[in-house]
Amino acid sequence: MSEYRIWGGVPLAGEVQVSGAKNGALPLLFASVLATGPCTFYRVPDIGDIRLGTKILAEMGARVVWQDSHTVTVDARGFSPEAPPAALTAKMRASSYLLGACLGRFGYAPAPATGGCDFGNRPLNCHYEVFHALGAEGDDRLRAPAGGLVGCEYTYPGVSVGATVNGLLAAVTARGTTHLHGCATESHVGDLIRFLRCLGADISGMGTPDLTIRGVRELGFSPFIVSPDDIEAGTYLIAGVATGGKVTVTDISPASLIPLTEVLSRAGCEIEKTPESVTVSRGSVFHGISVETAPAPGFPTDLHPPLVAALCRAEGESKLRERVWQERFQYTRELEKLGAHFTREGDTLTLHPAPLHAGEVTATDLRGGAALLVAALCVPGRTTLLRRDLLERGYESLTRKMAALGAEIE
Repeated sequence: MSEYRIWGGVPLAGEVQVSGAKNGALPLLFASVLATGPCTFYRVPDIGDIRLGTKILAEMGARVVWQDSHTVTVDARGFSPEAPPAALTAKMRASSYLLGACLGRFGYAPAPATGGCDFGNRPLNCHYEVFHALGAEGDDRLRAPAGGLVGCEYTYPGVSVGATVNGLLAAVTARGTTHLHGCATESHVGDLIRFLRCLGADISGMGTPDLTIRGVRELGFSPFIVSPDDIEAGTYLIAGVATGGKVTVTDISPASLIPLTEVLSRAGCEIEKTPESVTVSRGSVFHGISVETAPAPGFPTDLHPPLVAALCRAEGESKLRERVWQERFQYTRELEKLGAHFTREGDTLTLHPAPLHAGEVTATDLRGGAALLVAALCVPGRTTLLRRDLLERGYESLTRKMAALGAEIE
């Protein structure tokens, strides 16, 4: 089993250049299925999920060429919606975007097996509801009616990034106008809208929960630059705070990190900003706080686990309420192996002060693995972190970037 060996107890200090966003790049790659020519994507993170996504596209007939480790061209003119490779799509939640992309281009989409991190039940019900509202029929095999998908008015029952992405992918070539309400407003949804507009889509309302899509017959093709990864940036800032150091993340807009920096400021941390960087250091007192995750513009659920690891080092109790994925607490059993003390009631976790120590733990998912890494960096001695591959699904050059901050990881 793949593993990291971490020697902790050293305050992290220095700069990290932020990579392109995993959560932003994946919808873009699958959206290229709608394009009528080659699309080149820049600042693509070289991570496991991206390599898997491009492999799925290639297996389905797209021509995928890596120009360098951060630039990839996808030409989907030879793409076929038939037979998604189940052995690959089952490893990735984002493979569900094949549904919207294939419906939007071919009017037909066999359901791919989807996987991803295990947060309990993660149904695709609202994805199918918006497809059916657009006129598609079927479940395992979605088909548009003879005249194609037709614009509709649809309100999501709850905020969902994935269902918002799929609604956009299916609606951009539907006949007439589609109004989607209750949409997710995360930055990577904005990236997708910008890319689709570059292809010729007519979409208004970006940044709001209400999107209007006026269908076009055909989309073009265009290059696109992936936005920086605010979750990667946040993880490094949190690790710096947890170890008592001072970390700067560069090549990122401070506005994208406001939900995190406001929380860290409440905990007593010091925040410095420039137009393209954020620096965070622990203040004289790092104290417990209460936090709730929420869809954008709230505190992101993907930063919940590493923040909990850092708050294990705070003075006094903390509380974290998980309002997005209520089964996202599996990692806490592993943190307890390092000495953490929690009680949980429903969707709320209470962190009780307790000294941490080195040990052996296993990553339960991508961000849960990041929490275990943060905890391991805090304590002297060697911690072994199993399932390294889960972290490498979402963090590019993790050991190199951590080493630049003074961490000792092999």
